[in-house]
Amino acid sequence: MKSTRKQGPEYYQALRRLPALKLKMATGTDFSAIYHFFFEHFGENPAFMTMGEQTRHPLLEQTLAHIARSVFKTDLSLPSHVRLIHLPDQHFIHGTCLFPKLLATFFYFEDLDAGMAAFVSSSFSGETEVARFSVKQLGKPSPVSTN
Repeated sequence: MKSTRKQGPEYYQALRRLPALKLKMATGTDFSAIYHFFFEHFGENPAFMTMGEQTRHPLLEQTLAHIARSVFKTDLSLPSHVRLIHLPDQHFIHGTCLFPKLLATFFYFEDLDAGMAAFVSSSFSGETEVARFSVKQLGKPSPVSTN
């Protein structure tokens, strides 16, 4: 579903910053700084949050589940309450999802096959883990449990 809001200056300002985020994603090594840039210029921009169209991307969802299982050393199922927003002209997807005791926010550049995700623990520890990822599929996918 495409947004029907009028596009003001904040909309175009956000679009102009996407190439900078893409460059940081492709070349940066400080994951926290890259994610901070994303939140500062995109995640906290109401105009940007209304851009794009909702979509599904099963491989991206499986990738996020794999990262969460690896980082938190637990048996997690696929995410729930998945919200993926696709900006097709920019080859960009961003969104949020929930895992048991975790909130994940993420962005992904399709043309780079590279993205970042931040996983925030819902415990009072305030633990946040940031990971860079790729969703490139090599070979036949293995079945993923949904329990």
